[in-house]
Amino acid sequence: MNLGITTVIDASLFSWIETEFARRFPLLRLNVKRQISIRSVRDLNRGILDVAVVGLPLHTESLVLDHLLDEPMVVGLSASHPAARKRKLSLRDLDQENLFWFDRRQNPAYHDHCERVFARMRFTPARTIEPPDFHILLSLVAEGQGIALIPRSLKTMQRKGIVYKDLDEGEQLGIRVAVAHRAGAPSDGVTAFIGFLKEHLAASKA
Repeated sequence: MNLGITTVIDASLFSWIETEFARRFPLLRLNVKRQISIRSVRDLNRGILDVAVVGLPLHTESLVLDHLLDEPMVVGLSASHPAARKRKLSLRDLDQENLFWFDRRQNPAYHDHCERVFARMRFTPARTIEPPDFHILLSLVAEGQGIALIPRSLKTMQRKGIVYKDLDEGEQLGIRVAVAHRAGAPSDGVTAFIGFLKEHLAASKA
């Protein structure tokens, strides 16, 4: 079984998967590729992957999707920022900031979705392309060089000088996480794997 897992959310959300898969399916081997969702879509359509955990919105090119969980966005900012004293923020509070933001080529569908939310909120900050290394991004934010909007699960990546605040628009900007496979009748293995994945996530929420 070849599985892609999106890197847009905290890896610990699926850190259990290889151990639990081996326990549930001892005769099968699981190969995991951790990569951006757009690459997993490409690999699914090429037959390189059997199934993938992806972040939405995304151009899925007729793949079949099953919803798994939702990841609201939060804002990371320097602990010395005046807004760091507030319990919760809105995009309106951050319009004069420099926003570290991702290149549209990484996920055009999600980028355009966020731009529509920004337009509705009249959120027009200065932009800087975020570095590919998340630790470098956090260092720049801690130094006060800008703010970052990140999925809530990545709050586990603590760094001195950084605070994370919930956003009023966090759900609107959020990432929906889904499991995807090719259209048509899935194999028994794919069906069993998706059931296993959804069952484990449901149990972890209980």
